[in-house]
Amino acid sequence: MVTLEDRLDSLGLGRYFTVLCENGFDDWDTVLDITEDDLRELGFKLGHRRTLQREIANYRGSATQEGCQSPTVANPSGIMSPITEHSTSNAEMLLSKRKKRRYRWHARPDPNAPKRPKTAYVNFADHLRTDPAIANMSFVEIAKEVGKQWQVMDTGIKQHWETQAAAAMQGYEEQMEAYRRTEKYQQYQEYMENFKKAPGKTTRQKLKTNSSSETVPRSGRSESADSGEGGGPASQDSNGESPERLHDECQRALFKASTELKRLRHEYSDIQPEDTLAMPPDDLARTAIGAMMEGSGSLLYVFSKEQAEKLLADAYDASSKPDSLLLTELCIASAVGGHYNPRAISSSLTKRLAATALAFLESVDATGDEHYLRIMRIMCCFAMHALLEKHVSARCCVTAALVIARWKYPQLSASGDNTASRESWRKVYRTVVFLDCWMCYTLGYASENAHVHLKVRFCARRDDRGKFRLTKTLQYALEAAAPQDSIENAIQHQATKLAVIAAEISHAVQQSDRISRACVDYLIAKLDSWQHELPVPFQLISLMSTGPLPPESERALLMVHVLYLGAVILLHRQLLVAADTDRHAGQWTLAIDEKEIERYQASCEMAAQRVAQLLSMVKLDGYCTLWNWLVT
Repeated sequence: MVTLEDRLDSLGLGRYFTVLCENGFDDWDTVLDITEDDLRELGFKLGHRRTLQREIANYRGSATQEGCQSPTVANPSGIMSPITEHSTSNAEMLLSKRKKRRYRWHARPDPNAPKRPKTAYVNFADHLRTDPAIANMSFVEIAKEVGKQWQVMDTGIKQHWETQAAAAMQGYEEQMEAYRRTEKYQQYQEYMENFKKAPGKTTRQKLKTNSSSETVPRSGRSESADSGEGGGPASQDSNGESPERLHDECQRALFKASTELKRLRHEYSDIQPEDTLAMPPDDLARTAIGAMMEGSGSLLYVFSKEQAEKLLADAYDASSKPDSLLLTELCIASAVGGHYNPRAISSSLTKRLAATALAFLESVDATGDEHYLRIMRIMCCFAMHALLEKHVSARCCVTAALVIARWKYPQLSASGDNTASRESWRKVYRTVVFLDCWMCYTLGYASENAHVHLKVRFCARRDDRGKFRLTKTLQYALEAAAPQDSIENAIQHQATKLAVIAAEISHAVQQSDRISRACVDYLIAKLDSWQHELPVPFQLISLMSTGPLPPESERALLMVHVLYLGAVILLHRQLLVAADTDRHAGQWTLAIDEKEIERYQASCEMAAQRVAQLLSMVKLDGYCTLWNWLVT
């Protein structure tokens, strides 16, 4: 039987398999009922729509022809001849029954959910239709004109449309994040569960659409509601997310990541995996993993030295055969290390190590809590490799790692896991949040709701009397570091806090053409607060003089301050450009006077000078080069 993925690949439309599955078109029978509006909403290009519609038409035509063949019988001479008269009428009745396709009931959409925004292409098409000359065209002519103008559009203008669509999608995701905490969302999930068990007209009509009921986030309930007399622990966490929903979200995120990584492996198809899925030599793996740990420094934590030694010992222990999960960790960590030590590990060897890791990953069985946390670390390594290779799979890998962390990390505290293990996974968690915010800050991606991973949580715990009480604990990636923590841990803690603010600045700048003064003042206050809360040895004035910090720690802090200064420039740049535009137009439209603009310009100039000064102070060695420096 030909699967939907195989059929799409044969048409050259394999890229749409994931988005079709996400929206319920998970088999060919369902795709046969797809409409033009569906294809437009799913982001199909115009030519690709026609290709899929032609295949659907051909499939339906062949099925009809098979049903239209005249029934035959064998005559005495052995020649097959058509059945006539009464038999023919029976055949016609059978054909009429075959033509009538059984209606397939679909679940009602959620009437209370936020509306999904349009894509950049659809918004551009709607904009063109406002032109009377285009509005008077036929539907086909309009589609051709939109496609033509979109293809020849200037890159800067197209990026403007895509930025607007990305900002709208970010707003939609935030609205959905809030909506998932409501009672209405839970009611719709119950309706969907009932519909999947017994799809049909009766079940379809049982959706409650009463909009008069109050929408109350679960996180906003009173303490007595969660910890009152006779109550038990809520089945959901403080974000209103049940373990079942987080598990489903985790599976979807891993599916997306695996799909993108399959494309990366396809790009490496001309590179044979290391000795046909064999481990790299012991000395090569030790050199590469050591380079990764030294090169990433205090910003990106993946392994501790003890964990790296254990990984190598388990992989090269002659008494036991390593499993696929262990081999995937070994190979992808070695591939990342190849980027940090190109003199010892060539680019082709780095790609071979990555190809080997991708091959082992396909046979990994993700079962067990400890496996999910290790897969989070693997996704983090694949994201680092993809960023250094400038591949789009980095985004999906980071998203998958964040979902796993949001699901599994809080369970470490609830299960009474030892502090050392929880601290190690929290550092990996911080690294993933840092990468997510960094991509938002530098590449313009929409952040995966970083605040979800950072906020204060209320946890229900049983007291000595057996009753449940709410306790306020700061969990997740930015849980406060203990006083006895190492310098590297403290640096990573401060770097992640700053990255979250930088991502918030990037999001605010992308939301509108002109950021408001109130928003600028608010974000400046957050930057100033971060700077004032820095420990004295970490402040810039201490780094400018000779300090007692190790060279790798000093280098990491210099990178963090460059990130801070870059955030200051990004925050002020939009207003400076708008002010320059108003000056050339001879009309001042900003709500800020020119003296304030001059103060912003002075801040940007000072920040740029400091950046140049700090970059000259960064001491590069064999494990840290500017071309793979993630902060630049």
